[in-house]
Amino acid sequence: MDWARARAKAPEGTVVEPFEMRRSMALSLAAARMRDVARAEASEELMKKHKGATSTRDICVEFTTLSRDVYAVYHPVWYVSFEHGYVVDENANKIIQQPREAVVCGVTGLVVSDDLICDHKARALAFSAVAIPASIAAYVWPESAYFFLGQGALASAVAAAGAAVLARQVPKMRQDKIDAVRVHDEERAFARAMRSVGNSEWMDESVQRRRDDAEWRRWRETDKMRWDPDKRRAWAYSILETQIFRFRERQEMRHEMEERAHLADEAARREAEMERKYGANWKRSRGDDAHGAPSGRHPGFSRDIHGFYKTLRLDAKLGHATEEEIKAAFRLVALETHPDKVAGDASAKKRAAERFQLAQKAYAVLGNKFERTAYDRK
Repeated sequence: MDWARARAKAPEGTVVEPFEMRRSMALSLAAARMRDVARAEASEELMKKHKGATSTRDICVEFTTLSRDVYAVYHPVWYVSFEHGYVVDENANKIIQQPREAVVCGVTGLVVSDDLICDHKARALAFSAVAIPASIAAYVWPESAYFFLGQGALASAVAAAGAAVLARQVPKMRQDKIDAVRVHDEERAFARAMRSVGNSEWMDESVQRRRDDAEWRRWRETDKMRWDPDKRRAWAYSILETQIFRFRERQEMRHEMEERAHLADEAARREAEMERKYGANWKRSRGDDAHGAPSGRHPGFSRDIHGFYKTLRLDAKLGHATEEEIKAAFRLVALETHPDKVAGDASAKKRAAERFQLAQKAYAVLGNKFERTAYDRK
């Protein structure tokens, strides 16, 4: 993906601008599109297998890219400006023809534009559909010609007016239906991916990638006919940075879970060894606490080395906190720190998101009996 090399290979008279997209962004968009295609194919296959099915849901796709080379491709595109429909000019306060734009792919010929229906043709067809039968009836029955012509004129006017309104509303209704399906799928992807961090789905990469792809679809489809390159670029890189942060957080959480599992296994091995040597009541004789902490620690002892109790505002109770108290504390902190519940600018929501993620990590450990035991032993 070298700009100088692409400029040298471009046809004569073609201006190749410097690339503005980072490799990581290009790879993320390409992978998201590939997963969308795989989901669509899987949905079609499921619909064929299950006769009578009307829809599919929660299709997750995960694959591994063997190589990640990025190539620059010369892809001609034409921008077309035209006028369709009428709108009130905000400056002159007059009814003018509405300016519109379309993008035409120079390779496939596909057109990206609003779905439009010509209201003039719709009026003409509706008028003809009513006026022609009325004229024929007036010719066949001349004694009632005035009646048929009068009724036909009135019905033609009503049909033409209704057809014009319908021609303007049908494209919008069709697009609203498509957007409703897309938004519903996005909401399902977000809801499934944002469950408690202790859930296996939070650590499932296929579920999280579905959420990432929903974010990219929202980025592509929202107000796509009013595309502001600067705002879109800033929005895209904000999405990419957030996705990278979440991925790294999941990786760190996996490492921590593996470490805690290793410590728990080692503690279980030592406990079995001590029980084999000193009998089943060796804990009681040594005065260990309820969580199995080493001898000499009082019941409920925890050094809280990662500050998980403090994050959930349980630093006064530490190991004495019950499961119900931990759940209630997490719910309270989550309601106070969830980005959707916090009002303010982008920086305030970002800080709230960080606090919310810390609360999720704390609850993932303290809400699990075995992980909490291993944590208190540290």
